[in-house]
Amino acid sequence: MKVAIFAVASVGTIVAARRARAWWAKRKLAQMREAIIKERTNVDIEGLSDIQICTVCLHNPREIIIMNCGHVCVCADCVLQLRGKCPVCRSPIVNTHPAYIV
Repeated sequence: MKVAIFAVASVGTIVAARRARAWWAKRKLAQMREAIIKERTNVDIEGLSDIQICTVCLHNPREIIIMNCGHVCVCADCVLQLRGKCPVCRSPIVNTHPAYIV
């Protein structure tokens, strides 16, 4: 009986930790996105060249660095639509960071 209780408690702890980690990552991504969108107001979108425009929406500036491959190819809005793969090289996305390109 004690072994069963211990096993169930261990599995419950692991599931709770994974959900907490996923929630924290989602919260961190939302905060990063909000900060980038605030900075976007300072950028002249009309004056951007084709190299500086998001490869997914073709409207906003490139703002996110995709970790593992290092591509800077998406905006903060489109990073949520990637489904875990880089749109340029299709490598798995490990993490993302904001890129401030002047």
